[in-house]
Amino acid sequence: MMTSEAVVLNIKNVGLNDDQFYQLCQINEDWKLEQTAKGELIIMPPVGAISVNRESDFNGYVWLWNLQNKLGKVFSSSTVFILPHGGKRSPDVAWIANERWESLSVEEQ
Repeated sequence: MMTSEAVVLNIKNVGLNDDQFYQLCQINEDWKLEQTAKGELIIMPPVGAISVNRESDFNGYVWLWNLQNKLGKVFSSSTVFILPHGGKRSPDVAWIANERWESLSVEEQ
């Protein structure tokens, strides 16, 4: 069954740690998975060509701006960010200032 809506599963009592979440993402590579700070697993449906094209354009604009200004690092939606309150999210495009990036450990990067 194909759906255009995200599926949200309550996994609060499962307690996935960062490594387990990473492994779950690796063995389900056809799905975009995110986790909320409340312990919900969000399974994002695949998007269509129009959305992917828009995401690609936006990523390109941010990348080009950063190439010209050299102020940080640009990431695509394939990157999972662990947020301060425990959520694990994959934005369409993300930018991190060089100072912030350099303050992270190799493991955090």
